[in-house]
Amino acid sequence: MGGVDKNDQMKSYYTIPVSGKKWWSRILFNLVDRITQPCKRTLKSFRIDLATQLIGDLSSRRKRGRPSDEPLSLRNVKRHFPEYLPTNESGKRKERKCKVCFHAGVRKMTSYFCPDCNVGLCTAPCFRTYHQ
Repeated sequence: MGGVDKNDQMKSYYTIPVSGKKWWSRILFNLVDRITQPCKRTLKSFRIDLATQLIGDLSSRRKRGRPSDEPLSLRNVKRHFPEYLPTNESGKRKERKCKVCFHAGVRKMTSYFCPDCNVGLCTAPCFRTYHQ
C-alpha cells in the first residue's frame, strides 16, 4: 500500500488548482495529476506535451461554412450609414415615411434615416435597396 501514499504525496506537490463547482472538472484534473506522477520526464515538459495533444488542432480550426457570395455592400462603399432621427422637445423620437415603402404603396413610418441623402428609410431591406 506504500505506492498509493507516495502518489498522494507527489500529487500534493504539483496539483492543478481547480476552482468551480463542477464535480467532473475536479475528477478530470485529479486524474491528470495521477497520470503525470509516474513519468520519467520532467513534470513540466510532460504536462506541456499532454496539453498540446489534448487540445490538438483546436486553435487552428477554420470556420465552417462557405464564404459569402455577396460582394461588399454598397452601404460600406459609399459610406452611408443609417442613424436615428433626433428627438423632439417632448422627448419622443421623430418619424418619417420610408421612401422605398412609400413608392411601393405601403405607408410605413420609420425612425431611421440616411443623413447624407436626408431621406427616411427602414433599416432592413429598404436602406440597401435605396442605395443600390
